[in-house]
Amino acid sequence: MNTLTPALYCRIIEMLSLATLIWTFVPLCFYGELAGVEIPVHYNVNGKIDKWGSRDYLWILSLIAAAFYVVLSVIQKYPQLINRHVKIKIRNAGILSKRDIQMMRIVKFFLIAFIAYFSNSSYVIAVGGKTSCAYIMALTAGVLISVLVFFIMEMVRLKKQIRI
Repeated sequence: MNTLTPALYCRIIEMLSLATLIWTFVPLCFYGELAGVEIPVHYNVNGKIDKWGSRDYLWILSLIAAAFYVVLSVIQKYPQLINRHVKIKIRNAGILSKRDIQMMRIVKFFLIAFIAYFSNSSYVIAVGGKTSCAYIMALTAGVLISVLVFFIMEMVRLKKQIRI
């Protein structure tokens, strides 16, 4: 039976994160046709546009996504940089590092996906299309918060299990 191994799972998440980062830069391919066009730069709680700006905002979003990708990738490679709420000992270092790396991978993916969706939907709206930003943004933010809560609960469980 073919199962998803941890190494394959990690590679899939990394490839999805990279693909999502590239997706963030796609609207920049059409940067020239946005000359003089205002794009949405902020949405209120209901998903309605409440601020418009220049096309340069697409660069800002893409660069923010790239910065998050780089920073989270570095933290993922050097998990000792993470400030943990538990004391690291020989018996718990391995499992805590694995969990931290998993959390960084998943958070990186959803955070960049959130920015990529926002960037692409801003472009679509600027050229006259429609998107349902409120639902997708709320869903992505909810998933991101859920992932963080899950990993915090996992750390608490591991703390009790390992008796840190």
